[in-house]
Amino acid sequence: RCVWGTVVAQCALSYCRRRRPHLGWRCTAEATHEVEVSGVAGGVHKRVGAWWTARNVVCAGISGADAGTLIAEVHPPIDGVELGHVGRVISANPTLIQAMMTCGILPVISSVAQGPGGTLLNVNADSAAAAIATSVGARQLHFITDVAGLLDSSGRVVPSLTATDAPLG
Repeated sequence: RCVWGTVVAQCALSYCRRRRPHLGWRCTAEATHEVEVSGVAGGVHKRVGAWWTARNVVCAGISGADAGTLIAEVHPPIDGVELGHVGRVISANPTLIQAMMTCGILPVISSVAQGPGGTLLNVNADSAAAAIATSVGARQLHFITDVAGLLDSSGRVVPSLTATDAPLG
């Protein structure tokens, strides 16, 4: 899984809260929402930033909610199960990212999006990365993970995928 999920799980455990996944989706209950937002959009940036800084890269952490970088809607229930403060990315705004990059700053962006009415929603990091890559006109998007990769309907790893071939929804 991604670094965000690992750190958030550790934060949630430290606050004696249980995270409950449903069919691979992270459910974010009211009791853990603040911990998740704080962990993902706060402390994790410092760790990731320190890693990049040690490699002489100038970077700064932002959340997807900053300046409307990521906009999400509340994720609908899956098989009747409410996911809580979980969203589905519906758009990305590249303005802040482009401003940072123009100044030579690598943006480190957490998967917290701006939701309806000023709420904050946790969103799938892969979906967030894809929306951001599209918004900035990226030619390629690479995912670094500790899982085998994207699987096809037969369970085989897909070595590469073009935007045209990617399933929507």
